[in-house]
Amino acid sequence: MQDKASINDPIHVALAVYDPSGTYSQHAGVTITSIFGNTKSKVIIHILHDDTLTKDNRKKFIRTAEKYNQTIELHDVTEYAYMINDELVKVSENWTVGTLYRLFIPDVLPSVEKIIYVDCDIVFDLDIKELWDINTEDYCMAGVHDYCTAVGSDRSVRDFLIGCNSHTYVNAGVLVMNLNLIRLRGNLFQNAMKWLKRHIHLVMFSDQDIINALFYKSIKLIDRRFNNIHSVTEQETKNTIIHTAGWDRAWEITGMPYQILYWKLYLRSEWGKNKSPDELIETISSFAPKRTPGVYLPLYKRIALKFYNRKPFRIIVYIIQDVLHR
Repeated sequence: MQDKASINDPIHVALAVYDPSGTYSQHAGVTITSIFGNTKSKVIIHILHDDTLTKDNRKKFIRTAEKYNQTIELHDVTEYAYMINDELVKVSENWTVGTLYRLFIPDVLPSVEKIIYVDCDIVFDLDIKELWDINTEDYCMAGVHDYCTAVGSDRSVRDFLIGCNSHTYVNAGVLVMNLNLIRLRGNLFQNAMKWLKRHIHLVMFSDQDIINALFYKSIKLIDRRFNNIHSVTEQETKNTIIHTAGWDRAWEITGMPYQILYWKLYLRSEWGKNKSPDELIETISSFAPKRTPGVYLPLYKRIALKFYNRKPFRIIVYIIQDVLHR
């Protein structure tokens, strides 16, 4: 039995775009192109953005929707973003303020009952309707179990200390959100900020930790192919939702088959069409990985990291951090 929203409504999808460099919109555009290009269903894309979204990128999003006879709605959340405490964002250099924009979805879209949230490092190689048709009537969230969280691991100890359940801890890159049930629990952003203030000392994955803690008794696990992380062969990524949250991003060129798919979609998108060969090479080169191999780290750092990554030591650190914070 399907929930009412999935039967009667168009498919609602949300993405968050924080783009101070002006390049992140391209990735969102490729994600959207992959969604539109793989479905015949009516889709409404909701882009939550701030004043970093340029006029040119706005136009490209709108033209993308027109090309596929679909709908894109732009929602400026700048006034909401001012409520985010800068100190919370500074806790990790991997966070940006845009990471927390998904927490505004229930408020920004008050008439939407159900929505699929996707990160912008996602490429669809299946019909999004398959994901939309999953019954979430009795759950606030549905997602794919996070591959890093194994019961009995040091991560599971941290998860327990912050109020998460390792059995149902999901990756937040692809989420089916039952907004009706979420709203019944109060204001999502306010609840998130209260939780974050209490557990900031142990938070590793910002909004992902927040979502798993706030809804740990109301999360439905779904098949891995709906958030396929770290599959490296063409066969493994076929007919899946490819999430390139790991070392090799979709827009880099390191030999991964999903990177070829990304750049094919890029050339079909408003960002890549009519690019000359020189312009294409320049664009690809700008996203080339810039890494320092671990072997070049100072010896003392390598020794420290090796010791810190030992499971017993990490568990002790988590417990000490929590006791001191209390």
